[in-house]
Amino acid sequence: MSVKIGQRGTTPNWMDIEWTAENRLHTARTIYAFSSRDWTRYPAATAHAVDAEQAALYCLICCETKTEAQNFWWSVCDEAAEAH
Repeated sequence: MSVKIGQRGTTPNWMDIEWTAENRLHTARTIYAFSSRDWTRYPAATAHAVDAEQAALYCLICCETKTEAQNFWWSVCDEAAEAH
């Protein structure tokens, strides 16, 4: 699974799930499994990082509602757009 930062208002495919704890955990595990990172050497879910995988994991693990996750994700998208 490839996680990329998009544009505000666009819902990424990993967020297009029923926002239950079980589905969120499954999606987070999928991101971990298909990531090329050595997650023992990198922080797993850090807020305020303009890094697609970390931001997605933060949303899946820490955001209780999909609305909260979307708002955080869109702030990451805005931050990434400002950086370029």
